[in-house]
Amino acid sequence: MSPSKTIRADLLGQVFNHLVLPPEIPGSQDDDVDLVSQNVLSRLIQATEVAINLTPETLWQEAFRDIEDSLNICIRLNRGRLERNSLLQHFKNLIPGRMLILYLNEQNAGLLIRHDERCVPRPVVLHPDFLHPKRPLLTALTSEDEAWVIFESFEASASSSHVLAAGHAMQWDFPGRSARILLESFTD
Repeated sequence: MSPSKTIRADLLGQVFNHLVLPPEIPGSQDDDVDLVSQNVLSRLIQATEVAINLTPETLWQEAFRDIEDSLNICIRLNRGRLERNSLLQHFKNLIPGRMLILYLNEQNAGLLIRHDERCVPRPVVLHPDFLHPKRPLLTALTSEDEAWVIFESFEASASSSHVLAAGHAMQWDFPGRSARILLESFTD
């Protein structure tokens, strides 16, 4: 197992508290949050490896491999500050099925960036000459393959003071905002 995938048993309590419980003091952050975050990612990668081994030679295996690759990229990108050159390199290598997972600490935001190639339905109005004279003008759907880059943002975590003050279950909607641009425009 590579160093980025090292799972530390001594961090299990901190990982659980980080994922499930708010910090003990509202407005404060967990001790060594980067180490805990790396450990969470390592556990997720290990879980995808188990899933890959349980789904040999199936379409699911490819999906789990894409998740594993995305999580490994996430570990590399989110160590300390986001570096411009590293981001640009990962933008160039973005392929369908995989995503970039970024944490923007100052904005308390997560950002998912993914390359999507889909068959996009397009409305087409059929000319009356192609139709039977007694039938009305029709609108049909055709498909055109287009490649997109999709950005999805969301609040990374609610402040602990809001969580502790809530007298009910909190609801969280994903994504917060999203946008897409043509891959051709993105690569310009």
